[in-house]
Amino acid sequence: MTSTEKPRRLRPEKRRAIVDAARAAFGKLGYVRAGTDAIAAEAGVSTRTLYNHFPTKLDLFRSVFTEGAATVAAGFTERIDALPGGADAESTVRGIARALVAHRLDFPEHFAMARYADIEREHFPAETFDHWRTSGPQAVTRAVTARLERLTADGLLATADPGEAADQLILLIAGAVAFRQRPGVTVSEHDAERIVRSGVRTFLYGHSPR
Repeated sequence: MTSTEKPRRLRPEKRRAIVDAARAAFGKLGYVRAGTDAIAAEAGVSTRTLYNHFPTKLDLFRSVFTEGAATVAAGFTERIDALPGGADAESTVRGIARALVAHRLDFPEHFAMARYADIEREHFPAETFDHWRTSGPQAVTRAVTARLERLTADGLLATADPGEAADQLILLIAGAVAFRQRPGVTVSEHDAERIVRSGVRTFLYGHSPR
């Protein structure tokens, strides 16, 4: 390919294969140890094809990391939007908590990748994490905050700052799952439900109207 030629558009299924292979590799090995040759082989494409569309390993990582965050956030938002309106505080908070657990357990490779990224953050420019936070965690927090704001407005919760309360709930639930979720370790349904019950009870103790 000459310098004036544009790379051919990658077919969606090929791009998906590259992204899936990269997410698995980065989640298992981290950014430093994962190799683009192995990723290309797993995706069934040549290394040249991979580099035609992701010029560097960092470009590939950033694309996979940010797109994964957006996918995770979209799945979470769908679960939150499906919660019934007009429910009592306990039922709603429990629904939010179960959605938080599910979105951690449904995307293990993405969260494994995020764990490695935090460990290896010196290899990435700051904007890598800025884009990831905007695409994923901040969208999740906004969705939780919106629900808590509604409960607060209806007098069902007492939260001086619904955004801060959302952070607390996310840490109680998602943080507990993350503590137990390690490579080769699966959080059972029983453990997940125990996390929900304990987290919801603690959250409501602090935020129920007196």
